[in-house]
Amino acid sequence: QMCIRDRDSEEQQQIREQAKQIREQEGFAPHTTQFWDATYESNPELFDWYRCYEDPSQPDAPNPLKSELEQLIPPGHRVLCIGAGNSEVSGKLYERGVQDIINIDFSKVSVKQQRVRHAKQERMSWHHMDARELDPAVCPRDTFDIVLDKGCLDCMASGPGSASNVDRILSQVQTVLKPGGKYLLITFGNEEARAPKYLDKANHRWSDIKVRRMSKPSLNQGKPDSNTFHYLYECTLQLDQNEN
Repeated sequence: QMCIRDRDSEEQQQIREQAKQIREQEGFAPHTTQFWDATYESNPELFDWYRCYEDPSQPDAPNPLKSELEQLIPPGHRVLCIGAGNSEVSGKLYERGVQDIINIDFSKVSVKQQRVRHAKQERMSWHHMDARELDPAVCPRDTFDIVLDKGCLDCMASGPGSASNVDRILSQVQTVLKPGGKYLLITFGNEEARAPKYLDKANHRWSDIKVRRMSKPSLNQGKPDSNTFHYLYECTLQLDQNEN
């Protein structure tokens, strides 16, 4: 499920057709840079998988994602957004005072587009980088209060070597978080699919893992679907590496 802003229904249909062509030609391979480069080349506009930060037609209406992130990421926190793509979320956080944000993506196309789009938001930066191998010059150890992941882990869990790829991402996340910092994962994966398989493993250093369910917005007139959810996992890094 996706969120496309500022488009009428005909234009939305064209974008879906473009995405379909990419899948037919390249296969649905969101764990590859080729897939995302082709996607962003075909649609350079703001685009959010799962859900937007706010409903563009009703910006003041309650939105569970916006509400959760505003509680969890106060102004003054330093944020790393992995797999940032061409989502609106970082820009919206910046507008409400969360401005110390580093965004990374392994698609050069999306990074180039976002640098232009957010040129006036000078405290926020965009870097071509793989979340499995963070550059310590940009993302030093014990630096970030928050690592935000809106679909990055899901993409890397979809292809060959998924377990290894996810472990590498989580290892990097724990390296750059401050003790007590939080990894916020927004995903379609429920507790059974994400917690025991990936998050709640002995080699990870979380002191706590909380999960919140967010009703999916329906494609039918914007009504929520009460039977299906997106999930937000709040994983808190141990204050002490020896903490049990």
